[in-house]
Amino acid sequence: IKTVGGITKKEHGIIEGCTLVAMFDNHIFLSGNPEFPRHIFYNSIKYDGTGIPDATYFGQLNYYVEGMGEAPVVAMIPAGDSLLVLKSDGDEEESLLIHTARTTSSDLKPKEYPSSRGHGGIGCLGSCINFRDDPLFLSRFGVDALGHVSTKYRRAIKHRSSLVDVRLLNCDLENASVAEWNGYLLILTGGKIFMADSRQVFNDQNGDTQYEWYYLEDIGIYRG
Repeated sequence: IKTVGGITKKEHGIIEGCTLVAMFDNHIFLSGNPEFPRHIFYNSIKYDGTGIPDATYFGQLNYYVEGMGEAPVVAMIPAGDSLLVLKSDGDEEESLLIHTARTTSSDLKPKEYPSSRGHGGIGCLGSCINFRDDPLFLSRFGVDALGHVSTKYRRAIKHRSSLVDVRLLNCDLENASVAEWNGYLLILTGGKIFMADSRQVFNDQNGDTQYEWYYLEDIGIYRG
């Protein structure tokens, strides 16, 4: 992070204190600063007179406050033409905000990223992933998906872990890790791995897509 005119050392700490990062529309988006729990920040290209673009510049106007409630931002998922910003559980209506790019006539901010409300009621526990164009996140109900990618329609929550919820919901999902490997979604928690196979899917009685799951246990783990 470089020091630029008009930004004090304290304001720099805002960026340095972020713990979440996502790449979207050739910009870096940051969040997770505990002092600014509902904010997301994004970088701009700044020219210092040498003609060399500086992509580490975070302007003072390059931020958004997510929703009206106090629940913090806990995850960001780039998905198609949108950046999905998920908040934790709270007594609010906006647990998902959807940001899309819009060009402006300003040289200082050639693009902006206004948000629209995606859904409310089910918050994210932290871990999330765009699994083969299926934006997934861990909630208190298990593995949930965020509908379609286009922002022209209101998103709906689709449940994906019905076959393993009996085991999955007894695990510590707040501290679980997720990753993709060889076409599998992996959820690691407490020495157990739940594996969803992207090549084995079916529609349940509600018409929602479900994955076939595998379950591994006695996985060697270490703290720290």
